[in-house]
Amino acid sequence: MAVIVKVQGQWQGFQGAPGYTNWYGLSDGDSAAAANALGGRMKVFFDAIKAYIPTGATVKVQRTYQVLNSINGLITAEANLSTDPASSAGTSSTPYAGPSGVVVNWETGLFNDKGHRVRGRSYLVPLAGCFDTEGSVSSAALTILQNAASAALGGTGSLGVFSKPTTKGGSDGVFRTAQASIVHDRACVLRSRRD
Repeated sequence: MAVIVKVQGQWQGFQGAPGYTNWYGLSDGDSAAAANALGGRMKVFFDAIKAYIPTGATVKVQRTYQVLNSINGLITAEANLSTDPASSAGTSSTPYAGPSGVVVNWETGLFNDKGHRVRGRSYLVPLAGCFDTEGSVSSAALTILQNAASAALGGTGSLGVFSKPTTKGGSDGVFRTAQASIVHDRACVLRSRRD
């Protein structure tokens, strides 16, 4: 039976910390292999964008991952990645606004049983040095962010979106593999660390 693995990156070192980035991947049997592959891609992703993470801030892929039931989303197990990933340390010394950054949209091109499009978002907040004089994302930053997001797709434990059940413990949850990533040329403001 297919299960979902959840890997988390924890943001630290800035006012309003901690922040969290959750990625979900599908495992058709070997959840450890799926989680290790997904965690590795998350580490590569954050290393690729660390030039836009403020100096003093870090993002660390957490060693502990969760295994979720693919229908109801309930946690069935926790385990550790085979290695403890090092933190990705930010290198941008540009002043920044704590709640602002960029959104990566994960598009599946598919729908759930209710007919709603299954798509997800990763908020990259805070980011620094990635905006141009008009307040939008600079073309150089947009290219780096888009390339990093595109590289995160595919492979073992494919990154995807879990459409949660309409009721807690319900049986209408569905996982869809992300087919594309889109980083729009505009800033976002994260109003809550729960987003």
